[in-house]
Amino acid sequence: MVNFDLNGDGNSCSDRTPGVGRNTFRLPNTYSVDPRVTKTFPIYERMKVQFLFEAFNIFNRTNISDVNRTQFSRSASAAACVLTTAPCLVPQSNFALANTSAGPRIIQLAAKIF
Repeated sequence: MVNFDLNGDGNSCSDRTPGVGRNTFRLPNTYSVDPRVTKTFPIYERMKVQFLFEAFNIFNRTNISDVNRTQFSRSASAAACVLTTAPCLVPQSNFALANTSAGPRIIQLAAKIF
């Protein structure tokens, strides 16, 4: 993707880098195992206690949720040009680097009396 209106149609969101097809770059798969274990014990005839164990992303896998999508930017400097055609495109060094990831491992323990 480029950070300006490459074809001059007024919509920079639909512009692609020359020679790159649509949906060429994709995020890696997301994996998350979220177990929950619940056990209820009777205390009295009318009273019970329930113990809960919950975990989210238990294997603590890094799930990338956003990357830098700008592959080229426009430059007015002829020295920075990669392509000789107008407009001059300059590659971005941070292209496809992760910006954010989904949450880390979270473990919860709880008890409920009812």
